[in-house]
Amino acid sequence: MHPEEALLETRALRAALSHRTDALDGAKPLVLLPDGIHTTAAMLADHFEVDAVALRRTVRKHAGELTALGYRRLQDEELQRFLAANMPGNRAGLRQLGVFTRQTAFGLAMLLRGSEVARRVRQWLLTAPGEAPSHEAGDAPTEALGAGPRAASPPDAMVLAIGTPGQIAEVLRRGL
Repeated sequence: MHPEEALLETRALRAALSHRTDALDGAKPLVLLPDGIHTTAAMLADHFEVDAVALRRTVRKHAGELTALGYRRLQDEELQRFLAANMPGNRAGLRQLGVFTRQTAFGLAMLLRGSEVARRVRQWLLTAPGEAPSHEAGDAPTEALGAGPRAASPPDAMVLAIGTPGQIAEVLRRGL
């Protein structure tokens, strides 16, 4: 399997690499809200240069995976506090809002097939030298890659230490 195709198809590989949010800025700088942590679906659709409907469809299809990476739907008082702090001119009539972290945006880059920007993120990830895990504001440190909201399965065990392109290629040669 081609390494980029593996990123699109293998949830365990995406989960193991979710700390590599540096790849987002390697393709195109990600714009965040004033809190420096979150972005919205509309902002991500602009970032990935895709239709907002296509982005929402991907979010619905992979809601569990994206929620594990920090996606949240805000409503009621939590939404009003968030809007007051981050989008003060955009408060009227909004009943709910999906918010994304850098890790969630990275997850979307691994899932969006029709986005040239997402493809560049995947290519950057596969060609850039490995770096220390990125723990940007809002990104929870990953103690043991593959561990987290769901229990480790056999494919996860194979990708626990992935980070550099050479390591990714080695895992793909062995097969997932």
